[in-house]
Amino acid sequence: MTTLGANVNRVYELDGYNDIPMIASDIIYKGAAVGDNGSGYARPLVAGDPFLGFAESLVDNSAGSAGDKSVSLVPRGAIVLSITGVTGVGDVGKAVYASDDDTFTLTEGSNSYIGRIYRHGSGTLAIVRFDASRAASVLPTIVNNLVGSTVTVDHRGVLMTCVGPLTVPLQAAATLGEGWFCYFRNTGSGLVTLDPNGSETINGVTTFLLSAGASVLLICTGSGFYTVGYTLPAVIGDFEQYDFDGGACGRVGECEFNDYVEFDGGGYLGQWVVLRCDQFRNRRHYN
Repeated sequence: MTTLGANVNRVYELDGYNDIPMIASDIIYKGAAVGDNGSGYARPLVAGDPFLGFAESLVDNSAGSAGDKSVSLVPRGAIVLSITGVTGVGDVGKAVYASDDDTFTLTEGSNSYIGRIYRHGSGTLAIVRFDASRAASVLPTIVNNLVGSTVTVDHRGVLMTCVGPLTVPLQAAATLGEGWFCYFRNTGSGLVTLDPNGSETINGVTTFLLSAGASVLLICTGSGFYTVGYTLPAVIGDFEQYDFDGGACGRVGECEFNDYVEFDGGGYLGQWVVLRCDQFRNRRHYN
């Protein structure tokens, strides 16, 4: 490692501002809440966008291509907003969300997290502390998928709750794009099957099974998917049933590596994945 041997003129930016290239064919007005369109470009915030800050001035790119102009943003600070649902001092500390570039609410739904109320003004007016860098790290928007709807590019970064048994199709990885991600949680009692498009795979297998109560982060590579945060292997074996009497296992069928099994007695009720069949050692709880 070589250290400096002479002075270097660095370029510094004034803290508290950020310039982001904006989308094509649009206008961002001064004071607008601004979101990331999912491709790194700023736009008038759409519900579910990661919040980038508030526009310091008007930028008209209505005749331009994406990136032709940039918008200057205030990414953190305190701002007075009219917020649907605010009634008084009892709302101090509550989270504030945006459903577009000028509509703010206490209702999360599929909206974008902005910040938190730290002082009430009057009526629906309140002072909100916001920080775009912190907004990106809060818990994701929750989307309930009850009927096995296809997961699309619009679900980037959301927490999708699914009630198993259920099969959840995924949009093509090339459409979702490299770096797309989504959290999944099985809130049902049966298995949730994450089903990639065509021959695409998750962790090298054609489907990924999520047991009751389990959750996982799914990340797209542009051609397939990997999971993060789910320490159990995907279930790719046959279903087998075993009785557990507190000391010995009575086999009802042949067991193979990674088979899906159940123990129904001795306080061990639940679903497990077999990692080694010899006397059921090295097994992991799967439910």
